[in-house]
Amino acid sequence: MPYPRLALLSHPSRASRTLRRTAAATAATMLSAAAWAAPSGWSSSQISVQYDPDTFVAGFTTGSSGGYSQVDVFPTVTQLGETGLQIDLSGFQLYASSYSSFSSEYVSGWFTLPLSISAQPGYIIHGYTVALSGSYYIESPGSVEVFGPDSIGLWANSGIQPFNSSTYLSGATLPTLEATLGAIGDIGYVEVFEGYEQQFSHYEQVLDYCEPDDPGVCYYRDEAVYIDVPTYRYEMDLGEATLSLDRLTVYANVTAVPEPGVVGLVAASLPMLGWAALRRRRARGD
Repeated sequence: MPYPRLALLSHPSRASRTLRRTAAATAATMLSAAAWAAPSGWSSSQISVQYDPDTFVAGFTTGSSGGYSQVDVFPTVTQLGETGLQIDLSGFQLYASSYSSFSSEYVSGWFTLPLSISAQPGYIIHGYTVALSGSYYIESPGSVEVFGPDSIGLWANSGIQPFNSSTYLSGATLPTLEATLGAIGDIGYVEVFEGYEQQFSHYEQVLDYCEPDDPGVCYYRDEAVYIDVPTYRYEMDLGEATLSLDRLTVYANVTAVPEPGVVGLVAASLPMLGWAALRRRRARGD
């Protein structure tokens, strides 16, 4: 049975329960097992970013046993302009298939990425635009889904295409970025045309003969009528699904805060501006 490089996802009807239950039960254990390393970060003129690679944690479950495994994750964090950053998640890939065992297979998982973003002096952060992008391939019957921060999400049961889901998180503090994921290779049954068979429909009266000496006296017999009816057989339909994550991007919504000296200067100049305006009105009146 093939396993993903980094297994993460589950059946749409079971995923929301299985994924959240698994993440809640295993997060504390897996985080406590991480080996702490020196934090990294970078700064621009507007924001400062700090993160610890060892707090980037991912895990996965497979099958109905509910067991989990921790996966070492070392995503690359790249600066995007003055207020943005990109987290490379190209190693996250799920694959589920019903071809190997002729039964439904689901794979579920999760990741958590703590980041600390603060405003530089003279700036204030109002919120963050967070987007998760990737792609999926589904051979029906199968499906993939993502539950991310706030309204970030995905559910699909057919097709091959990229996806990008984003949301806005208000507030100066960026919450821990985390998501639960799932994929399923399901089974179904399809009708396959085999041919036609004759089935009885009804009886019709058919003229048998008439009396030779009295043609007005005739006799009839009942004759069965058959019609052609299509026949089908049921065949098992197998499916598979692959979910690949590419990147997580975060942009801080930043505005400049006036320096106290500038505010005081503007306040002190207001009376002068009002006096000048009054003189102009009086001059026009004269």
